[in-house]
Amino acid sequence: MITGLALFLAFYPLESLERGRSLCIIKNISGYNCPGCGTTRAVSAVLKGKFAAAYSYNPFIIIIFPLLSWLIFRELANSIHTIWRWSAEKRRARHT
Repeated sequence: MITGLALFLAFYPLESLERGRSLCIIKNISGYNCPGCGTTRAVSAVLKGKFAAAYSYNPFIIIIFPLLSWLIFRELANSIHTIWRWSAEKRRARHT
């Protein structure tokens, strides 16, 4: 799921994320940005190589992006390991 979101943000036009109503409930209710405001736009900007824009959307991107990258890597590694283990069990079951 995280990988799908990253792929979506990599190809979705950044300008479309800048228009329209905010997704943040706190901002919609209070009118103030929360610490997470701008994260979607910042991740999208990083995936497009626009690092200065990403920092301007949310300075926490310096922490968030490496963390998200690690989570995606871990998810993919776990999926590959599970598939590999499952196929090894299937091969063993055929030979017995």
